[in-house]
Amino acid sequence: MPSILICAHQQKNIDILSEYFIAHGYHDFVVAFTSDQAIELIKKQVFTMVFVDLPFTQDTHEFTSLCAMAQLSHATFIVMVKRNHYDLVRAKVEEYGIFTIMKPIDKDVLIQLMAFAQAALHRYHHAMKKQAQMVKKIKEIKLIDRAKCLLIQNEYITEEEAHKRLEKEAMNQRKTRLEIANAIIREYEEG
Repeated sequence: MPSILICAHQQKNIDILSEYFIAHGYHDFVVAFTSDQAIELIKKQVFTMVFVDLPFTQDTHEFTSLCAMAQLSHATFIVMVKRNHYDLVRAKVEEYGIFTIMKPIDKDVLIQLMAFAQAALHRYHHAMKKQAQMVKKIKEIKLIDRAKCLLIQNEYITEEEAHKRLEKEAMNQRKTRLEIANAIIREYEEG
């Protein structure tokens, strides 16, 4: 179940959103009345969704604060603005991955938006997991290549022979190529 931050300056709007979330099974939410309070909460707690309903004018620091909040968090941000401010706000926050919706909010649209936000969050986490796996694999390849280079330089063998030696030692010792590569690096660089 998502953890939700509601950032709104009017208690009436907080009550409406709170009632809606509770009615749809979302009980884990926190409230902030200012963008500064929201930033402090985001620094301390992980949220999956952040709903922002603050007054926006061209001269306020709310835009800057909102963008700062989005950069501090991996949460899905949804900003609710009056129709006459929609284009201005959307244009300024869209590049930060912040969704903008017009008030008054249709409850069916809000349900769809929350489902969309959850799906986007799952995709994001899946992509981050894949990226971490790729980074790990690249580091392993670099270490194995470094070990091969050390074998080529110190043993005067070809790259193919260095590759076969790594494979053979890994099989004979029942270790991974990475473990063998690390041992070779330690042997030649520390020895």
